[in-house]
Amino acid sequence: MWKRLKSKKGNVTTLWLAGLPMFALLMLALISMLTAWLSHSSMQVAADAASLAATKKMDKLVQDEINDRIARVIESNQYRPVDEQIIDPYYYVVGTKRKKERLIRYVINHHQSELIAEVKKYVKKNGASSEGVITFFVNGRIEVEARTPYSPALFEEELSEQFKDAYVKGRGTGPTRDYMKWITSKNKIKVSYD
Repeated sequence: MWKRLKSKKGNVTTLWLAGLPMFALLMLALISMLTAWLSHSSMQVAADAASLAATKKMDKLVQDEINDRIARVIESNQYRPVDEQIIDPYYYVVGTKRKKERLIRYVINHHQSELIAEVKKYVKKNGASSEGVITFFVNGRIEVEARTPYSPALFEEELSEQFKDAYVKGRGTGPTRDYMKWITSKNKIKVSYD
């Protein structure tokens, strides 16, 4: 009988069977983490694409607004006496910090729906949901947050209630522009899109 207790036969099988559930739980956790990481990566791509598109759209809107205002100043000069004409229309439109900030705020407020539509188009095109936040401006850039609902890789039905309001988010920023520095970082404008 003592020989049987001291025997090492069957110990490996017992340890292997005891460790199998632990190994399975570890693999489930790794698969869930991998799923979240891959979703985060694709949200980063979506946010980067959307912020680049928003920057291009904003470039056009700002330039058009500056050109329109300069054209109005030049046109109004025709009806003024020579000594009251505005000599430098560009300075008249964006010559001070306050004028610059007002112009950018005007463009964002009056063209918000166009900017949101552009962001949504690229976010959806790259697999994210059509909800998120656009921030004007972070370090002289447009920042877009893209997100998608998190769904666990395994036991989706059992865990759906726990992860009902969980999202995987990604943030992207477009290129920097001089006019984006006209609004100070403490006066950021955040716009939610949904």
